[in-house]
Amino acid sequence: MEKKRNLEKIILLVMFALYCIAGITYWLDGQVWYDAAYYAAQLFAIEYHEPNNPYWVLYVCRMLCPAASILVILSAISKWVYDSLNTVTSGIRRATAIYYDNEQARNLKTVFHNPVFMGTQINRHAKSHVLMLEKDADNLSLYERMRPELKDGSAVYIKLEQMDPKLLKAQEGLYFFSSAEMIARDYWVRRNLIEHLKKTPDGSEFQVRIAIIGFGGLGQSILDCGLMNNIYSRNQSIHYHVWGQDKLYENLLGDFDKMNGDTVTFHGGLVAEDLRFLKTFDRIIITEEPNVELLQALICLRSEAEIDFYDPYNSALGTVYGEKLTSFGSHKQLLTEENIKTDKLIRAAKNVNYDYWLKNKAKPEEREKAEMLRGNKKKELIDQLWNTLNNFTKGSNISAADYQEIRRLINGSGRAGMNDESVQAEMEHIRWCRYHFVNHWSYAPAGKDE
Repeated sequence: MEKKRNLEKIILLVMFALYCIAGITYWLDGQVWYDAAYYAAQLFAIEYHEPNNPYWVLYVCRMLCPAASILVILSAISKWVYDSLNTVTSGIRRATAIYYDNEQARNLKTVFHNPVFMGTQINRHAKSHVLMLEKDADNLSLYERMRPELKDGSAVYIKLEQMDPKLLKAQEGLYFFSSAEMIARDYWVRRNLIEHLKKTPDGSEFQVRIAIIGFGGLGQSILDCGLMNNIYSRNQSIHYHVWGQDKLYENLLGDFDKMNGDTVTFHGGLVAEDLRFLKTFDRIIITEEPNVELLQALICLRSEAEIDFYDPYNSALGTVYGEKLTSFGSHKQLLTEENIKTDKLIRAAKNVNYDYWLKNKAKPEEREKAEMLRGNKKKELIDQLWNTLNNFTKGSNISAADYQEIRRLINGSGRAGMNDESVQAEMEHIRWCRYHFVNHWSYAPAGKDE
């Protein structure tokens, strides 16, 4: 596709060059400038105005201009035929129709097995649709337009970055995903704090200072997932410091009870004003696309802090600067067809929900029948139970599943007292409470007797 685009550009450049050469030649032949321009344009329509004097250049243009015109027409026809066939056969080929208005989706062409890029034109034949427009409202508007024309059994996957899917009504065949949430969840699993925990094997206070630079959608997701995942000990103090302004988020989060020594401090403003202060941190997380000047400034501080930076398009800065920098958030690795269209990222959450249902909600006969199921039959039941949940409860199970991986690491850390069931239950309760607080729940006003 890229080679074809380059070829089209070359043809247009050649046509422009031919037009200029023919126009200048006619002008030199004694034609006024507007007649010269008109006669030069006629060459592309296979019309030839005989010059007053013979010029071999014009004879060359006379042959090449019509050929260039034919190539452009054939290119347009072939593109129309290709796009039409591609669209019509989408259902047969089980293709994925991808809707976009930015280059981010185009850059994902290698991670989808059989993509059909539609722009904002509706593909009535595909059964799988991925909506990746820049604005959430545009994605939802496009979905409303296409909904009456969707085939039975169609699946629609909508990217939402500004809206919270947990607040939206669950619908059959409609799935939401957020690149910021994907990146944040993956980040705290890969870049967990277990090595910091191991520095206090005797159970003494566990302290970590984390700076988050940039507080757009990704920065907020990094903080949200950090608060829910980074619960390693009752005796911990993880201090999150945030640079970047979002007063609405700050006011909604509030100063809720962290149930341990954790804190969140919002600095606002520009991080350049507090650069020296960053030397005191254990980890610095840059959530904006690579800012070389900021990275170099942080390296020049000669701090012992781990420096993690958001690198969606694999710029290789981490390789250039060495071990001081760690990149995260590669779109090629995370925004894959499997992650978007299958339950790979929520499979563990579905199992958490199933286990909870089996232990707490299933009737004895239902439990006995469920325990007999194997393979696809069991998977169907797990999916059926999952689909009965609203988006908020699904999010709670996803959070619980992510934390299971942290608990596994904690159990193997060697820290004193961490395998005690009552301690684990207390930490899980803290996580559960934080999930609600991060999603803007609050305690109801106390009654007269409370």
